[in-house]
Amino acid sequence: MADAEFSYTFEYQGNAPRLVHTPLTDRCYLTLTQAMQMGMGGNPYGPAGTGKTESVKQLGGLLGRQVLVFNCDEGIDVQSMGRIFVGLVKCGAWGCFDEFNRLEEAVMSAVSMQIQVRRIFELRFSGCCVSLNNVVLEVSV
Repeated sequence: MADAEFSYTFEYQGNAPRLVHTPLTDRCYLTLTQAMQMGMGGNPYGPAGTGKTESVKQLGGLLGRQVLVFNCDEGIDVQSMGRIFVGLVKCGAWGCFDEFNRLEEAVMSAVSMQIQVRRIFELRFSGCCVSLNNVVLEVSV
C-alpha cells in the first residue's frame, strides 16, 4: 500500500471468509504496511470485538503470510515468549499477540528488551542468534 513493497510468500491459507471492506480497514492496512516498511510492528487499538486481530490476519493472508495468534495471559513467562519469537522467525510467520497487556510487568519489560526493532534484522534469544527475513510481530491490545 502507498509506497510499501512486500514480497508475496505463497503461504496458502485456504478460502477464508473476507472481512467487510470499510474505510477503517483501509486505514488499518495502510498504517500497518507503512510501519512494516519502516521496519516496525503494529499495535491495533480499540474496543473488544472490533476486528483488530482479524484485520491483522486478513492483511497477512493478502500478503501470503501465515499469521499465528497467541492469546497472552499472566501464565506466560519470558522463556515461553522467547521460544515463540524464535519459532516465528524460523518459519517466517507473523505473530499476533492478543491481550498483550495481560502479561506481567516483568515479562513485558523483558520482552521489550528482547524485541528491539533494529535495521540489522537480527534477534538474540538465550544465546541463539536468528536472522529476520521480513518477519513482523504484531501486538494487539
